[in-house]
Amino acid sequence: MNYPKTLEIRKCINKYLIRQVSPSDRKLLDFIKSSTKFWNFYRVKSLAFKILFGSLKTVSRVNSSYTQVWSKNQFPGHKNIKSKNYLLWRDEILEVRDWGEKRVHLLILSKIIASTRIKTYLEVGCGNGAMLMMLSTMHPDVHFVGIELTDQGVASAKKMQSLRNLPAGMIEFIPQKIKDASAFKRVTFMQGNAATLPFEKNKFDLVSTTLALEQMKAIQKKALKEISRVSKSYVSLLEPFPDFNQTKLRKAYTKGRDYFSIPTTRLNFFGLRVLSVFDDFPSKIYRGTAFVLAKKM
Repeated sequence: MNYPKTLEIRKCINKYLIRQVSPSDRKLLDFIKSSTKFWNFYRVKSLAFKILFGSLKTVSRVNSSYTQVWSKNQFPGHKNIKSKNYLLWRDEILEVRDWGEKRVHLLILSKIIASTRIKTYLEVGCGNGAMLMMLSTMHPDVHFVGIELTDQGVASAKKMQSLRNLPAGMIEFIPQKIKDASAFKRVTFMQGNAATLPFEKNKFDLVSTTLALEQMKAIQKKALKEISRVSKSYVSLLEPFPDFNQTKLRKAYTKGRDYFSIPTTRLNFFGLRVLSVFDDFPSKIYRGTAFVLAKKM
């Protein structure tokens, strides 16, 4: 698998880099200390909630929460996107603005598509479709389909498709050569539940999730079985696997948020043979992620 090299990742993220941060930086240390304390408290609180009311990540709760998220303009370059994060990469700590981390994700996904030479691609939990629409401009010969739990996410994606062109901020964000700037209009979007995907067996060459399973704790096993079922060949998962969340802060955060909890070593139970695991890219200091490329067994 041809994952991005170090220089490619640096070039990809440099535009969004605010500064390199020393591990002894007082602001950073205060952030880690306060965040660990908060998320440990929140972890206890969420455990009590689960005992009384069940998972924080039920379908109805996620639907309600993300309906609000996708009602706002969430795409790179938009004036509403003003966030910044500390990212950890090897022994470096980077302070990066808004969608910088996601630009690296987009580059890796593009590399996976090129390496696997697929023709059909399904993203499960595609949100407002921004990532799929940008991928399509780099790979116009691939038929992209996105399925999203919320009606609002689908509506936001279709609203974007009604534009003559993608916004300038999105065009600038795309990390590789654009082969067809109009390809975003050909992406198919639909509403649906990951636990009951409305597709026949072996429908797509590659089925992908990008930080979507993290929100599916209550249905994670059903979702993985469905992802495996509708894949003809490959599955790509970018998720906060517990294997990559072993620091105090990351454990507190991912358990406090009631995130996806299946390790990479157990994906074979869902009919998936892991081909490669890639984590050599910047991830949030409080949430580790990894790309897993698997082959359907």
